[in-house]
Amino acid sequence: MGATFRANMYRLLSLVFSEPSDKCVTELDNLLDNLTKESHFFSEHFDATDLYLSLSSERDNILEECVKLFGKSRGSGFCSPYERDYRGEKVLSSIKSLYNEIGFEPSEDVIDHVSIELEFAYRVLSSNINVDKRDKILIDFLKEHLLTWINKFIECVKNNTKSKFYIKAINTLEQLISYEREYLGII
Repeated sequence: MGATFRANMYRLLSLVFSEPSDKCVTELDNLLDNLTKESHFFSEHFDATDLYLSLSSERDNILEECVKLFGKSRGSGFCSPYERDYRGEKVLSSIKSLYNEIGFEPSEDVIDHVSIELEFAYRVLSSNINVDKRDKILIDFLKEHLLTWINKFIECVKNNTKSKFYIKAINTLEQLISYEREYLGII
């Protein structure tokens, strides 16, 4: 699986876990459609058809489920999408430093939101920097941030939703994380 495809997977999941809007759902719909057409690997390993179909069938309920799971403000949903809620405020300066390496400057209040962290991985893989440096940044980011808390987030979502869309999405995230661990040699 090439860097472009992996980047698109991170982008897809970034959209899934961001606050739904008509624009976001349309972009998600288009990206899913393109990914399912582009790659046999996607359908074989990431069950795109089910995610795509569940997006179509649950489009009207996604915002409600998002609010239930993640809340409208930090600390108000069943599952916090913020790394600091799993690891403490200390993570903020470290993550900001990694973001600065590629000039990524998200808003301070969402700097450790799961959608922003997934967006960062997308941007790293989409960047034009040297492959070795790119992989080092991504590995450092995964080891120091995303992989330290994402399994707790995944379990929380699995335990608190009946939405086919979010179940398929969280399974896709889990599959991508597993693939990245193996591909990048992260234990």
